[in-house]
Amino acid sequence: MIERAEQNRKFQTKPCWSWSGAEALNFSEQANGFKRPVAMLPTKQSSDDQILAFLVDLRARFQRWLHQDEFGPTRRQQTAALRDLKKSLQTLQQQLAKGAPSQREQLDAVLRNGNGRSSPTLERIYEAASDLGLEHQISAASNRKIDWASEIKTCAETTMAQSQSLDTNADSEILLVAIRHKFDLLQTCAPESGLAGTERWLNGYWNLVDKTLCELNERGGAEERVSLKLLVEQLCEFWERETGRRVTAHGMSKLETQRTETAASLFVTAALEAMLPEPSWFDEHREFSHSVRAMTFLPSRQADRARHILTIMRDFVKHRPKMLKTWLHKK
Repeated sequence: MIERAEQNRKFQTKPCWSWSGAEALNFSEQANGFKRPVAMLPTKQSSDDQILAFLVDLRARFQRWLHQDEFGPTRRQQTAALRDLKKSLQTLQQQLAKGAPSQREQLDAVLRNGNGRSSPTLERIYEAASDLGLEHQISAASNRKIDWASEIKTCAETTMAQSQSLDTNADSEILLVAIRHKFDLLQTCAPESGLAGTERWLNGYWNLVDKTLCELNERGGAEERVSLKLLVEQLCEFWERETGRRVTAHGMSKLETQRTETAASLFVTAALEAMLPEPSWFDEHREFSHSVRAMTFLPSRQADRARHILTIMRDFVKHRPKMLKTWLHKK
């Protein structure tokens, strides 16, 4: 029953078609909230104005990270979109295979000789099916031939629309897999390849979506709070550059809670709290505010954030030699 409930929950999840992770940086918020963190720096290499400018810029980027990751489509929503796209690709492949040899020959001829040879493959299939259907209607061909061309056109249109409407996070996942497997998502099949080349590309695209879906499913577990980790690490690096002191972090158990207690961790916590978006921002993103990782950033979850900050800072301290080596190499 538990497994069945989990399966039902997965299939009830709806994709976030046409969602974009792009968002303009917002520098309009006042810097007053950073006076306390700036005052907590024991020594400074830069002026207060320079430090405030850095923190304001980092806050704008942090809020854009939040929009893209924690307050964007969940992994389950991304996999729902990929499942739909995979199913549409399979339907298109099956519809192409249903054609009689004579019908496939006619479609092959249109693909070889028709317009739009430089168009992406899905668009070429759509245009070829449209042209073939029009030819059938003009020549008063049988309904079976007209219907076959019409079904291919419909399937190609659906697949093309889903491919172009994937949320940008899921689209990025596909792109990463495509790069590893050297698959050209925008490939334009040469005219001489005809229907056979088109079907090979469709099969490759189906395999690509399937691999991406498998990778997302294999990750499992809780989704990482990417924005929080990135922000805390940048604040730690800033502390070390600005103060010349090494970051330290440890926790103290008291009344079954944990809190950070070093100068560096207190600064990082205060700066992070000042960087949280205004309530209106959370209202605008309420659609994605119910996931566990998104709830970490709600104003009322300060204790949860403190625990995560402590874990990230401990990891930063543990891996500092490697991180410093990488940072020096970049410089």
